[in-house]
Amino acid sequence: GAANAVNDSGRGVDTVEHNLATASFAAMLWQSGLMIDIGNLGGPVPYATASDINSRGQVVGTSGTAYGRTGYMWQNGVMYDLRSLMLEGPDSLEITAASSINDSGQIAAAAIINGVQTAVLLTPIIPGVPAPGVLSLLAMAGIVAFRRG
Repeated sequence: GAANAVNDSGRGVDTVEHNLATASFAAMLWQSGLMIDIGNLGGPVPYATASDINSRGQVVGTSGTAYGRTGYMWQNGVMYDLRSLMLEGPDSLEITAASSINDSGQIAAAAIINGVQTAVLLTPIIPGVPAPGVLSLLAMAGIVAFRRG
């Protein structure tokens, strides 16, 4: 496994390899001395990695799905496929991984836009979870794409 991040309250995230032959990985949350498997989004092989955790306990990483891999955000026991939360953005946007999350909930992720690998900044708004300066219960708003050159 690999330890990837720890927040100010001592909760951490890591990735554990379950089976080298099948490339089965699990995203884990360390909390109060316990290691908790936070799950995955499905797919033919159980696959999830945990990249970062913020002070609110929100975790981001990459998970397998039935159609490939995507970035996710996990909070309060629920793993969200970032693609399913997009409110706006280019029609060709394909989020492939999430690597970092700040205390405001903004997510640094990798995506493919019009066939080009790109870095994106996502600002999520999850229903029922207050976000600073946002009064709406929309899904995902605010995408800024930077082309790698």
